[in-house]
Amino acid sequence: MGWKKLFLAAAVAIAGIGIGQQVAYGQTWSAMQAVKNAPQGLLMGDYFDTDFGLGNSAQVLDPSKTTAPNTQVVQLTSNGGQIGWVWTNDATKINLKQNATAAMWMYFDGQSSSSGDGMAFVVQNDSRGTAAHATGLAGANVGGETLGTWGTDQNYTSPSADSIVNTAVQNSWAIEFDTYVNKKIDKGTVASSAGANAFDADMNNYPHIASNYPAQASTYQMRNAGTTSDPAYYAVLDHKGAITSNDYKLMTDGNWHHLTVKWNATKQTMTYDYNDKDPKTGAPLTGKTQTVSVDPNIIDPQHTGFARWGFTGSTGTAVETNAVDFEQIPGIVSSTAKATLTDETQGQDVTSGSTIYSGDHVKLNYELNYESGSQNWKDISARIKLPTNLTFGADEANNIGRITYANGDTQAIPAGDLSGQSLTTLLEDELSAENDSAKITLNGTVDHSGSAGTVAAASTVSNFVGSNAIATSNLDGFNVTSVNSSMTLALTGASNADKDAATPAEATVTAKATILGGTATDATIHPVVNGKTAADVKITASQATNGFTYTVPVENLQPGVNKVVLYLTDSLHDVSNSVTANINYVAGSLDFGDVSTDVTYAGNLTGGQQQLAPAKPWSVNVADTRGKDSSWKLTASATPLVDGTHTLAGSLVYQTNTATAAQLLGSTSVLIADHTNSDGSLTPFNVASDWTGKTGIFLNVNGGATAGDYEGTVNWTLVNGE
Repeated sequence: MGWKKLFLAAAVAIAGIGIGQQVAYGQTWSAMQAVKNAPQGLLMGDYFDTDFGLGNSAQVLDPSKTTAPNTQVVQLTSNGGQIGWVWTNDATKINLKQNATAAMWMYFDGQSSSSGDGMAFVVQNDSRGTAAHATGLAGANVGGETLGTWGTDQNYTSPSADSIVNTAVQNSWAIEFDTYVNKKIDKGTVASSAGANAFDADMNNYPHIASNYPAQASTYQMRNAGTTSDPAYYAVLDHKGAITSNDYKLMTDGNWHHLTVKWNATKQTMTYDYNDKDPKTGAPLTGKTQTVSVDPNIIDPQHTGFARWGFTGSTGTAVETNAVDFEQIPGIVSSTAKATLTDETQGQDVTSGSTIYSGDHVKLNYELNYESGSQNWKDISARIKLPTNLTFGADEANNIGRITYANGDTQAIPAGDLSGQSLTTLLEDELSAENDSAKITLNGTVDHSGSAGTVAAASTVSNFVGSNAIATSNLDGFNVTSVNSSMTLALTGASNADKDAATPAEATVTAKATILGGTATDATIHPVVNGKTAADVKITASQATNGFTYTVPVENLQPGVNKVVLYLTDSLHDVSNSVTANINYVAGSLDFGDVSTDVTYAGNLTGGQQQLAPAKPWSVNVADTRGKDSSWKLTASATPLVDGTHTLAGSLVYQTNTATAAQLLGSTSVLIADHTNSDGSLTPFNVASDWTGKTGIFLNVNGGATAGDYEGTVNWTLVNGE
């Protein structure tokens, strides 16, 4: 952490202009490198107070210099003797009653043992708000080992930590990223006017990470470098949840380092996971993790339920470029992304180390999920790194894929969004609690490696970057095997590419395969009917090469033109080209099947109103042979019931389970049934099959009816349901 004596700082300045210029040049270069290589982050304006006041060395670096679009980097320190801080605004405080996750990238310069003090992630309710930072006993800014948040150890005459506590960021908890080890415990240093320099006396000589409460006396262990009569008291930090190292690669290696901090509101713990992502690829790594208890009563003594958070950083005489690039802001949007590659030909998901074969048809899915937040996930740009050895060709509309949203919206992905193995496309819908997912689907094929053998396709990382949240998905690597043999497929038959079918049995495609370079034992037909994958069909290799017939399952047929696409695979892992046939299914009709022609209702008159059921059940069959998705409606009307010149005091009625009252069957038609043939069945549909003793057509007889033999007619009307 490193606060140096004033006379040592002066000695560095006297050393010459050349040295001063050299440090400044290295400084600038380091900041330039940090910005240029910054991983994808967010713009800070909506979440942080960037109106940095006098004495605050923090500054937001030019986002146009970053290779990651719409990313801002805040630099906390850039020279010696500085202290910088950046805090969230009031709208983006952490809600301590809910779980929360913050994620960011951190940069600590590349000067190894020559780097300055470091920085700290801090959660606080200091009354100074966005101006909170460590000060000296007289109120001036103090950097060095304070890291901008710990208290200042300047009163060597007192064995109490009270003065240290009063100069720290109040009502706070911090994780320190300490790049300068402060271990000077000799009496001369402790009793100097600059103050002690011993917070890390119990640590080894390399950078470390640890946590505690900056404004709690228990954080500072007071020790005496002098004697009882001539004391020189100094403080050593109690390093909770320490992550240590045996070299300088932990932080000051010139690379960005990822940090994820998670607050568990139920357990009242903070978990910090350091170096849990690769800065170059974004791929997840096994980081160094610690979980510590955090008392909300200490950081929120007024019980507001919220706490501000941010970063502080400082330097002493040593220089360090400290910078932060924010990736996830707690409470704004919590989102996830998951990648899945499926080998459609083999019918299995491709997992880490799986082997797929050249020519296989694959489906690459990225599923984005909105979990919670105070805002919708907005302006999402999908920046997908496609695996090598896969090709994603355009369809007839020049699209390579589609996005399907939870609310039913769909969006085509044009081929123009693809450049090499990089796909960048903007999602048209925001994701929210009401529209909480988007599925990006790309259909492709596996490339040949150029020769027989197996090549490895590396894992890929894709980012889904919104204006207020970023989600990352990782797709595991896999192996691609090419084979020596090959197979081609061609349609056979005079009009096979475009034919009519009068019955389901005529809805066929005939084709023939040619296999070169090997002897297969069997083959599999892979059909896609009307854009949907149908069931695979196994055939022998001889059937494939001598010619075969594929009959479209009736459940996949629809009235009109059916587009049938076939390709073959064989036991040698050959994959043929695809062939397309259009079948115009004109078969079928809509008509009545067996319908009851003589239905009797009988009973004895009682002088009161009564309802009579038929003597035997009705049979009303509809024969619809038009195929899948056809629909129809059936209505009924009835003539009065008469005996010669006498009309029955009563009528036929239709009763359902859902209606509270029966419907009169008279001159006005009543809807009896409507139906859609969802499975393509050609079996007649019996409308009356579920009529019971309480449902169906009944005869209602009034109390004033007279005896007789009455007759009437039920008129059935069947029409197309469209």
